[in-house]
Amino acid sequence: MVHALGDTSCVWINKYGCLLIIPSSMGYILIEGNDSDHSFDLGLGSRLFAWAQASRCAQDFSHTIVIPDYEWAEYEFLNLPNTIVMNREEISKIEWRTVLNYGNYLKRYPYWRLCGGNSNLKDSVIWMKNDPLWSIRFKSNKINSFFVRFNKFTGFHLRRWHGVRVLKEDWNEKLRSLPNAKIRFKYLKFWNTHTMKRTKKVSTDPPWITDKQYFSALDKVDSNVYMSTDLPEELYQYYRDRYDNLYCISDYVNEFEELVNEEYSLDLNDTTNVANAPLRVVVRDLFDLFALSNCYQFILSSDSQWGQSSVRLNNRPRHYRKCKVLGKR
Repeated sequence: MVHALGDTSCVWINKYGCLLIIPSSMGYILIEGNDSDHSFDLGLGSRLFAWAQASRCAQDFSHTIVIPDYEWAEYEFLNLPNTIVMNREEISKIEWRTVLNYGNYLKRYPYWRLCGGNSNLKDSVIWMKNDPLWSIRFKSNKINSFFVRFNKFTGFHLRRWHGVRVLKEDWNEKLRSLPNAKIRFKYLKFWNTHTMKRTKKVSTDPPWITDKQYFSALDKVDSNVYMSTDLPEELYQYYRDRYDNLYCISDYVNEFEELVNEEYSLDLNDTTNVANAPLRVVVRDLFDLFALSNCYQFILSSDSQWGQSSVRLNNRPRHYRKCKVLGKR
């Protein structure tokens, strides 16, 4: 129950019967529901989208962003402005209301939850002018400096593995586009798993982009290329064989992990509060995204918040005009 006290505060009675007088400047927006149940995808791209949406609301209505420690293992490493961390117990004791859209009603209650991002919060124009993601950096300046080496690279997102489900009736066509029988067999075996098998068309499934389409874009690149992908190494090695200017996480990860150990004094074999997210996986995920984001132009796969967030983190608005997006519907 909320009672307005002028324009500066409200009286709020929580579910435990406690009476709280809360200044309007002490509102909070919890972003939740963007995690993943899979170690291969921690949902970082979608969580960054939701954080940016919450940041816009927080800035306009003098709120603070709340991230749950059971979804955001990255908070140990990143500087997220105007953001605090809560654990599951702290979050459960608060009566959160759902953010439905952008509006002044957000002033009239102190605790709001933004679940999974919200399509009603249209802010793509603001992203290009003053994107909240531009403010996200590592807490360590040495680590931020590490990524300068990618400033003259072309960033390439090869999206294939867990992120792309293929309709069963299309399997033969897609398999024929792959280079050899060994690789075809690995894809076929993977598509037959419970989580990947698709017998009915789903409109939100991202498109399959062929090697021919990717090669057509890469053949025109005259700089070094950083490739971000969740494919196992044996399924992208033929890309590396074709392009001697193509680099990926395996070329840098040992050096990066040594620097992280030095700067944060962490054991990368430790677990985190996030299910299926060992610390080493979190660190490698962060490396992959920030290496991609520090490139000066991009070849991206459509419908990917990973690729889109990498461009948005770039902090150079003109680079929106230096993106080639493949697979647009």
